[in-house]
Amino acid sequence: MTSSLRPAALAAFFAATTVAAVTGQAPAFDTDSTYADSLYLELVAADAKSLPALVEKVDAAGTLLLRSREADTRRAAFDTVSAALVRAVRLPGADSALASLQRVSRVSDPSGAWHLYTWQLFVDDTTYVYGGLLDTIGGAPITLYDSAQALGLELDYELLPEQWYGALYYAVYPFRTRGGRSAWLLLGYDADGYYHRRKVADVLTFDRRGQPRFGAEVFRGTEGRPDYTFSRLILEYRADARVGLRYDEDLGGIVHDRLVDGPPVVPGAPPSAIPDGSYDGYVFSEESAEWQYREEWFDRVVSPEAPRPAPILDREAAEVERDIFGRAKRPD
Repeated sequence: MTSSLRPAALAAFFAATTVAAVTGQAPAFDTDSTYADSLYLELVAADAKSLPALVEKVDAAGTLLLRSREADTRRAAFDTVSAALVRAVRLPGADSALASLQRVSRVSDPSGAWHLYTWQLFVDDTTYVYGGLLDTIGGAPITLYDSAQALGLELDYELLPEQWYGALYYAVYPFRTRGGRSAWLLLGYDADGYYHRRKVADVLTFDRRGQPRFGAEVFRGTEGRPDYTFSRLILEYRADARVGLRYDEDLGGIVHDRLVDGPPVVPGAPPSAIPDGSYDGYVFSEESAEWQYREEWFDRVVSPEAPRPAPILDREAAEVERDIFGRAKRPD
């Protein structure tokens, strides 16, 4: 389970946090003899005052999070990322300079009203901790604390920054709630523990005072429970499985791998969820301002990256005679 401590630690074990590929695995510490913590510790310890120096400091700390074998070093690097980002976002030109960060994920409001930075600490094989910083234009940066799981507030609650469900965000999509209030879907990844990983769809809103809230009761329905409403979507699956969660423009909804019970990770344990090759999702209803469950989208392709069989019959090859496997027959 993700720790609830407010540590100094996160291991952003993958640098790329794109919509197309967010995979779950423990950090693969590099054995390259040319790498040494000392190459980056000096930058981390430096008293950076300029914006370029702070960006360099954050990236150096992120490299230690990714590559250092020393738990204490990774924890110190976590603290460095948090403190340096708080300083950096206040400086002129921060928006463009921080967009170049390589070891911290950043998602933004499409209109530029806020930027949300997240990063991950690998503590040990069973514990991961997330850090977050929300930078709103014209407001003070807000630190997020990974504690929702420890407080038992995972699924059905709107959360304050100090109750945040920690995740590494990789995509954002704006929508409006029933009262016309601006809201944003946040798609993220949670390493969770040794045996399982999670993909998360959370919701960011702001109250009348401009304070952020995470989660909103805008998801309706799950398999067998069409009227069940909840505040964030959490998909838990085996650590060795690959599960996608993304917003698909063509389908007009949130699409994810459909999960079914698979074999347990260890003998005697409960079944572990694995994808079955089909897709479920949620489509936004303008009338109810909810994301409504759509089961098994067999008739659509989720994304161009998804493997797809060649059609046996299609318009371009309608005049080609084919066998039952879709192969063109040889001329007699």
